[in-house]
Amino acid sequence: MKRYYLGLFCVFMLVFACRESAEKKARQKKIDDSLKQIRLQDSLKKVQENEIKNFNTPTPLNIAIQKKLKTGVYFLRLLHKVPELEKKLTQNEPHTLFIPTDSAFTDSFQSKKIDSTNTTQIQKILKNHVVPAHLSLMDLMNSNEVIPLSQKKIPVQIKNKRIYLQNAQVLHSDIPYLFGIIHSIDQVLY
Repeated sequence: MKRYYLGLFCVFMLVFACRESAEKKARQKKIDDSLKQIRLQDSLKKVQENEIKNFNTPTPLNIAIQKKLKTGVYFLRLLHKVPELEKKLTQNEPHTLFIPTDSAFTDSFQSKKIDSTNTTQIQKILKNHVVPAHLSLMDLMNSNEVIPLSQKKIPVQIKNKRIYLQNAQVLHSDIPYLFGIIHSIDQVLY
């Protein structure tokens, strides 16, 4: 009888140890996944910081984006692929730029809405973000739409005391640069 209880006790301890080991492995996997995500975010942040530092042409637009906006690396990178548009933005004509955050571009690249090798598509998308006029936040609040270089009418709406262009929310506004004004938005305008 003692052997039976001893054997039962050993089986119970073995099952308990295995269960505890599985829970411990699951907790460790969760911690490892969290650390992996943090490392991935840190490495992405370092890459973006290095890309900002590596723009070797300190144009007024690059300087405004780097120092004041601190996002827009992907916008600049795509803009460099369309030199005629980049040149237009550095002429003495007023422009308003709606610059999507880097995460908005990342989402568009991952969902395949933007092909970074298709210059024609990039040019069309970038033209949706450039208005050939100086539009402050107050100007946006008082208008129903904006007409960018693409000639596509983009509706302007105010919802919950926030300004939206299509579905893109204006995050930061009235950031001056030598040839115009910049507004940061949270989505790419297609």
